[in-house]
Amino acid sequence: MTMSEVIKRDQMSKFPIWFSVIGLLVWIGTAALEGRLIWEQTILTWEQGPQMIGFSLLHGDYAFLILMPFILLVWLIAALGVTIVALIRKKRISLMNWISLCLAGLIFLVSFIPQGFWLRLSIDRVSRGPYAVDFLANAAATGDLTTVEELITRGVLVNASDPEDGTTALHAAAVGGQLNVVKYLIERGASINAIDSSGDTPLDDALSVSNDEVAKFLSDQGAVRNQGD
Repeated sequence: MTMSEVIKRDQMSKFPIWFSVIGLLVWIGTAALEGRLIWEQTILTWEQGPQMIGFSLLHGDYAFLILMPFILLVWLIAALGVTIVALIRKKRISLMNWISLCLAGLIFLVSFIPQGFWLRLSIDRVSRGPYAVDFLANAAATGDLTTVEELITRGVLVNASDPEDGTTALHAAAVGGQLNVVKYLIERGASINAIDSSGDTPLDDALSVSNDEVAKFLSDQGAVRNQGD
């Protein structure tokens, strides 16, 4: 090995200071966004019931945080490119570079955690809380069968109705067109002809939004309309 090769091998690759500063700022912004969304899906949800996650943030002063994960991705791709080139040139990578890459990758991956994850993580608390019926209806409407099963298994009544509009989880699943949830709820004893405060049955609701597959299944199970044609 020649002297020039030894010098080249001993060279250390470091990100430029300006690049590192940008990475740090974007990382902080992304972490703030993730922290806010996790707060909405945990503490705020426990206290106020199901939330439209990110809605208030998107319409507030900090809406720009929504862009942070995308900017972080660009930074991460650039950082990986620089690191790969340095490795090809047989340069040593500084510890700070590796730490920056790992932290950026970790916070970016948090963005891909499904929304229902945090709810299921606190399912015991949710099932005993004052908004258990709301969570059940919300999960039924969105097709989150796992959460529906978890809530009912933990004692939330399958025929529990919203105190304001009288809708049950079966009404919500019918409106949402969630056939698998409809089947599960009926198997667990859901009242197929439950009537809400508007006088609608689940079949009425399914037909009102043209969820024909759900409507046909309900009809085959003996469901009837209360509002008529």
